[in-house]
Amino acid sequence: MSKPGTKSKGKSHSPHLDELDDVDALFYLSEEEPGPKQSSRRSGKAGRTVRQEPPKIVALVSRKGGTGKTSLAMNLAEVLSTRRRRVVVVDLDRGADAAKWQGRGGELSFAVMRVDSRGGERELKKSLDEAAAEADLLILDTPPANARVMSRAVQAADLVLIPTGPSTLDVVATVEVVNESLEILGGDEQDHPRVVLVPSRLISGTRLAKELPRQLEKLSLPIAPGICQRVEVAAAGSEGRAVRPKSQAGLEFSKLARFVLRNLRQT
Repeated sequence: MSKPGTKSKGKSHSPHLDELDDVDALFYLSEEEPGPKQSSRRSGKAGRTVRQEPPKIVALVSRKGGTGKTSLAMNLAEVLSTRRRRVVVVDLDRGADAAKWQGRGGELSFAVMRVDSRGGERELKKSLDEAAAEADLLILDTPPANARVMSRAVQAADLVLIPTGPSTLDVVATVEVVNESLEILGGDEQDHPRVVLVPSRLISGTRLAKELPRQLEKLSLPIAPGICQRVEVAAAGSEGRAVRPKSQAGLEFSKLARFVLRNLRQT
């Protein structure tokens, strides 16, 4: 995996992202040429000839439930799904929240694949490989407090997102999962996926929401744009759809999606 900051060729004449709105910037980023990386550090994928590059993998991991993992996975998948990018959400949670979300009948532009994480390591790897054959981007929605599945997801990922809420318990759980993730990775830092903290389920305007980024800075990891707890997010989940693009929640997820794309292009 290339070091952060690696640039793709042919960008010297490109518009500045700050000059584009969220939707235009996402379209522009989705049309960029792939980076120079031509092989994967993940085992079992080098022999595939379906595409030059294996799909990128984003894993959402958390030590506790209620951090908004599934909501992040589903809404990010919707924003990142384009004509040229097939996205599959892999539902590894025993509660099957992503699969239930899809089953509520809302219109989604991506697929959800349910995988029983109680199987052995070989079965889990096989399921991930099957999902990878159908996608350009995989988003793994992992179960909370399952060290085995979290370990597999972190090792497979190009980008690890760790959502955390503003409460003290959330921050403590985040510290634990960060330490566990880094311990799982070990080895050469250049081969690590990027590990990013995502402030989640924030209540806009509250002291806790304002203080959370400062608390997370102490962990010395990148911090993604935060997602607030909004009625639109809850409504989208109950209706089986993504948040409306022009809603405040939609704008927040667009901003987060831009951050994710930028980081994936550095892997």
